[in-house]
Amino acid sequence: YRFDMHTEDGWRPILRDDLLHQRNWEGGVTDVTIDYPGSDLHPDRLVFGVESIGQAVTVTLYSAVGRATIVGTGNGRYEVR
Repeated sequence: YRFDMHTEDGWRPILRDDLLHQRNWEGGVTDVTIDYPGSDLHPDRLVFGVESIGQAVTVTLYSAVGRATIVGTGNGRYEVR
């Protein structure tokens, strides 16, 4: 996974940041899904905006031993379920 920044020229990967640089999933993650409740869209990218209130989102990480679900409530809080 990686973090990108939106610039005037479009989306650009963040390359020189100790926390946000590109890396591989650890712990045997084999798949990822992103869902927005109430929507039929299943994007391949999660966009973090500067707004204090955003759209609710569910990100699920899958592995051979199970799954972990991260739920964003839309108010800037995220919970692992």
